[in-house]
Amino acid sequence: MLWWVTLVVSAAWRRQVAREDAASAALEAAYPEAELGLRVRLGREAQGLAPGAVVRSTDPRLELTYGEFSIDGVRRCLEAAGLEEKEVRFADIGSGTGRIAAFAALRNPRWECRGYEISETLHAEALRRSAEIPNVRFERRDVLLDPPDLSDVDVVFAYATAFPAPEWSPDLGAPLLDNRWTRMLQVALRDNSRKCRVMITDRALDPAAGFVLDEVLDVPNRETAGSLVFIHTRED
Repeated sequence: MLWWVTLVVSAAWRRQVAREDAASAALEAAYPEAELGLRVRLGREAQGLAPGAVVRSTDPRLELTYGEFSIDGVRRCLEAAGLEEKEVRFADIGSGTGRIAAFAALRNPRWECRGYEISETLHAEALRRSAEIPNVRFERRDVLLDPPDLSDVDVVFAYATAFPAPEWSPDLGAPLLDNRWTRMLQVALRDNSRKCRVMITDRALDPAAGFVLDEVLDVPNRETAGSLVFIHTRED
């Protein structure tokens, strides 16, 4: 490799590292690790679960379980999108207190990031914690009843590990996300022509619904001892 090419690559790598460090520091300021327990308690309140409550595995409230996906895992997903230096629109489905969308915005100042959350409690917390981040916004919405318009989005992410997955696909070797959520994504993306990457944790999307599985990432997730992230695109 020519010496000047090496210098250019090295400079770009250093800029990326500096940006990653700055984003991580800013995220810690907005979402301190020491306050994780507080955010989890807010999540349980949003579910309607009393402290220490025991629920059946079939309780529909479990679908709304609050969790915080590993930031290292999110970083791997964003890198896999291959859109680092581009102007990108990113959407987080079930955004909770806004941590993932906030990190994507902090890491990529040219990105426009948004999150959709059903809980008023968690939505208010997202607004409060992200108030100083200009390129992220949040909307309170029941996406299953009222799918958002994602026609302009390049990356969709959903921490879907708690979402129902009633069927197993032998061809994909993975559980299939519940049809209600898959149908929501179909509607939300029906006018999208941007080769949108749809990233779903620990569930694949049914190919019969027009989603093509392109890649599977094995990423860290302390809540589940690791997660698989299924990255899809839509068939035209």
